[in-house]
Amino acid sequence: MAFQERKKIIEQIETKRKSKVVTLVTSDRLSTLPIAGIIGQISPDQVPQIIKHLKLLKTKFKDVDALDLYVHSSGGDINTAWPLVNVVRNHFKEFNILIPIRAHSAATLIALGSDNIVMTRLASISPVDPTVANGFNPKENNQPQGISVEDVTSFLALAREKEFNISSEGYITEVFKLLVDKIHPLALGNVKRSHTQIRELAMKLLHLHMNKEDSSIDSIVNGLTEKQHSHYHSIFKKEAESMGMKNMKDASDDEETLFLDLFKDYEQEMLLNKIFDANVFMGNSDEKLLETITTYMESTELSSKYVFKQNLIKTTLADPNYRLQVLVNRNQLSNNAIIVKAQIAQIEANVRAVYGQLAPMIQQNAGVPVLQGMPQQFTGIINSLSDLKNGITGEIDISSLKTQIEQKIVEIGWNN
Repeated sequence: MAFQERKKIIEQIETKRKSKVVTLVTSDRLSTLPIAGIIGQISPDQVPQIIKHLKLLKTKFKDVDALDLYVHSSGGDINTAWPLVNVVRNHFKEFNILIPIRAHSAATLIALGSDNIVMTRLASISPVDPTVANGFNPKENNQPQGISVEDVTSFLALAREKEFNISSEGYITEVFKLLVDKIHPLALGNVKRSHTQIRELAMKLLHLHMNKEDSSIDSIVNGLTEKQHSHYHSIFKKEAESMGMKNMKDASDDEETLFLDLFKDYEQEMLLNKIFDANVFMGNSDEKLLETITTYMESTELSSKYVFKQNLIKTTLADPNYRLQVLVNRNQLSNNAIIVKAQIAQIEANVRAVYGQLAPMIQQNAGVPVLQGMPQQFTGIINSLSDLKNGITGEIDISSLKTQIEQKIVEIGWNN
């Protein structure tokens, strides 16, 4: 379905809710390999894009006070939530979030800054405890590994459990030393800073539409940052309400149908329901252009998409020892081929010489039945030897050795 068809559904939602709608859909497509350009995330570059939509809408529809942000995302940059929410509130008096399937992590933070969160029966939010990575984090394949804030706090809480009987200050110090032995102190400092930041950010977003003295604010923040045992836990409407979130709304039957129809189109357009397998995509090609859309932001006035174009290239493993071994084997095979071809050429020459010696006798005794078929037999032997010699190339078919896929970016960025 093209944008013009999605625009019709957006207009129906606007008519139903007496609002203007902007969609923000990031790809959560699964992939068998960690290929960039498959997953989309909440990110800072989306703020300038949404400003374009807001200005167009506010210029054309001056009397509309409510903006509904239709969100489907598994998360991303937590710091994007604050500016994005504020620019929406600077343009519209009322700000609501519409969730068809999921608005997790950073998308949940955006929802915290809204006046109302309208959910289908399939929709969920999630905890907002971040996973942080900086240059001091433990590395794997020379890449910093993310550290979950709640993993660190849970480790220290585990040490205090009765079963482990670690309660004295001395023992707790030893436990902390054990943690520091595995994780750089500055990485742990970053964890602490992120833990504090996420709580303060969640409170600031809630304060945009709730009384600062409301006791449910602490309950909401605690429920989303500390009380869940998994960052990937899906929080549905009733559980969110039990935390103290009073602005959760059920989509009406008509709204739910429209929300899900719109999502189905994005799902098909972005192939969200199809696992990406780079090897299947490449097939027998050594290089192939892959174009994906990781994010859609749309309103009735504009369609914005984040396009990711790249060449996928099959290569041998980056391990220099592996590549060196391939070259050594290739050279050895080439040398062996030269020797074998020379030996076959010598055999062919010998056969020709023998035939040359026998040819006069065959001609003189042409009537002897056993000699009549010898010319054809010698010709067949010589042709077979020639074919065998020509078939030895000394080359390795390295296509089977290309087990790694590299990426070469062609174009990335927003397309309006």
